[in-house]
Amino acid sequence: MKESIYAAVCGEYGKRVLPPVGTAYDEDYTVIVCPICQRKTLDNYDICRHCGWEYDGFPEDHYSAANGSTLADYREQYKQALKERKGHDV
Repeated sequence: MKESIYAAVCGEYGKRVLPPVGTAYDEDYTVIVCPICQRKTLDNYDICRHCGWEYDGFPEDHYSAANGSTLADYREQYKQALKERKGHDV
């Protein structure tokens, strides 16, 4: 499992409160819905604090070197990590 997915699922990334989707954040970012976990995150190569995906704007089937997979593959890895995490919390 990719380390960024594991770190995100285990809550190892810092927390931040974001304004509504579509809102400008600082000077370089806009709040968006993460294509992996469907939570609020930032665009422009920011890393989602919930799932570890680095938003690079590539389409679903395009390989992302920053993330080491396509969007679809990473999403499946994230879902699997959530299932494994839930199994450890029981």
